[in-house]
Amino acid sequence: MPLRQKSVPALPSSLNLTGKTALVTGANKALGFATCQRYIEHSISKLILAVRNVETGEAAKVMLLQGASLRQRLSRQPVGISVRKLDMESLASIVALIDGLATENIPIHIALLNAGIWKMKWAITPETGYETVFQVSYLSTAVLTLFLLPILVRTSEATSARSVLTVVGSKLQSDSSWKKKKTAPPSIFSEFANEATFSGF
Repeated sequence: MPLRQKSVPALPSSLNLTGKTALVTGANKALGFATCQRYIEHSISKLILAVRNVETGEAAKVMLLQGASLRQRLSRQPVGISVRKLDMESLASIVALIDGLATENIPIHIALLNAGIWKMKWAITPETGYETVFQVSYLSTAVLTLFLLPILVRTSEATSARSVLTVVGSKLQSDSSWKKKKTAPPSIFSEFANEATFSGF
């Protein structure tokens, strides 16, 4: 299976995100950070950087604001960036993030769930007992999605505009080792909680 990713078409220059708020998980580096840069280029009004480490999130915020300064001077539409703690190994952290957004009645027009990890060695998330990659890249992402949906729906209804939820995945998921099995495992959860069936790939 070739891992080379096809080129992604550039966003249309006409795209204007003025008045929109975007929440990005894993926003302090790589795809999350690059996407935040694109949002700023298209005049997003507010960005919420949901990150495991607030200190690195604040550093990313500074870099994003420095990169946005020229655009801001030209458009006179400064972007508001806030940093929120989100540890995807902790369901309590997910609940705290959602509770904060709901309490402050913050609308979310765009949610990009980009946070994920890849570990080659077996590790357990103490809070849930599940293998860490499964916890972060799947289980916590699913939980966060379910908790975000009411906020996205409320935002859409209040603005009469569609809200957008995107989950970033890997092309490797299309090459699952389960394809090679004659029968599906009785439980996906038990399969991922079993060190004997663990594979970093």
